[in-house]
Amino acid sequence: MLHKPAGVVTTMEDPEGRPTVARYGHDYLAQHPELPGLAASGARRPPGHRDRGLLLLSNDGELSHRLMHPSFEITKTYVAIVEGQVEPWVPRKLRRGIELEDGEARADRVTVKDSGSTGSIIEITLHSGKNRIVRRMLDAVGHPVTRAGAHPAGTAAAGQPAPR
Repeated sequence: MLHKPAGVVTTMEDPEGRPTVARYGHDYLAQHPELPGLAASGARRPPGHRDRGLLLLSNDGELSHRLMHPSFEITKTYVAIVEGQVEPWVPRKLRRGIELEDGEARADRVTVKDSGSTGSIIEITLHSGKNRIVRRMLDAVGHPVTRAGAHPAGTAAAGQPAPR
């Protein structure tokens, strides 16, 4: 796992020469040769592409696939800062489902952490792997996201089913 600082790009190689998560991983492994079964060059790509925060880097393709593919229904929790005051109907609507251009999206859990006239903080848990799903769902209910990220408490565990 890597707590990625701002300014480091989530890629294995960057033609622009910016610092990458691959470099951080390589440097760490070079400093810890005692770690069994890991090769500094083994990681192919990071599973998921977060802007900041905790990343899981793996050279295990099957593990990456199971964590990221929506068919395995691994839940992920996100915190989003959105524009405007969130009304009580919004969490219900997100849990019941929103029709998006690529099909229905439904949150497993939605909690409004704080809400005011200038903005609100929403915690949303889901198991969909659709691209930019949290942003698109919140846009659909009239609350564009100004900032979002994975929540530490929402770290996925292999085999963790989606809540029903």
